[in-house]
Amino acid sequence: MVFTKPAIAGRVKTRMHASSASSAGALGPQDAARLHHAFLQDVLHRLQAWAARSPGHVSVEIAWALDGAGDDAPPAIEEFEALWGDWRSAD
Repeated sequence: MVFTKPAIAGRVKTRMHASSASSAGALGPQDAARLHHAFLQDVLHRLQAWAARSPGHVSVEIAWALDGAGDDAPPAIEEFEALWGDWRSAD
């Protein structure tokens, strides 16, 4: 099971934003969300490949970690895929 926040601009990787004290090399909120997504997609692809090698023994699930800032339900996997593509397929 992967515990993660949804890749929402301004809500993930916030210490990497340009508004931080040291802005050299900092990312904007959109780029930080893209980076978070890339990390998540990499982890999910690796876990899915592992699960494919162990059918019936390993499954991959996402548990959305919500930060309590107005989120009342985790995004459905369909919403995640609509935003970021099908994480189950290899690039």
